[in-house]
Amino acid sequence: MKPRRCEIVVEPAGWQTITDAASEQSELETGGILLGWRHRSGIYVCDAVEVPDRKASRAQYVRRHSSASEFLGRFLDTLPAESPIGYVGEWHTHPAPQGPSRTDRRQLKRISQHLHDDIALIVAMRDPHSGMWGPQGLCARAGRARTAHIDVRPARPEERQ
Repeated sequence: MKPRRCEIVVEPAGWQTITDAASEQSELETGGILLGWRHRSGIYVCDAVEVPDRKASRAQYVRRHSSASEFLGRFLDTLPAESPIGYVGEWHTHPAPQGPSRTDRRQLKRISQHLHDDIALIVAMRDPHSGMWGPQGLCARAGRARTAHIDVRPARPEERQ
């Protein structure tokens, strides 16, 4: 059976958060967590939070669990108790025009190993000619990762919670 296609819809403001962080650290990788919810055809990302890595390099970013949990907790504390918004995945940048690496796939599979819902990975890659950042993504569930289609746009009514 062919796995269903995963679509990651990213709110323009969430994508702006990612590209702003990417531009600030344009020569180093940076990253963080994705916030949103799941809907019938995939994942909706309403916001992103940067989780700095003091040891980041041009070719490596490590999202530390304790730091990410702290940033996530602070963000969720600002929301009403009934909010559907929660952790839906990870993001990081590649200063070079390269999509998700083998290491990225391996880490996403590990994170998703015991999950029954999809989680997303968005890699923001910089085009060396234009300097613009473009997204590539993966979704993973139960230790299996697959390429995801990313669409930066507001949610449609059927994607809203």
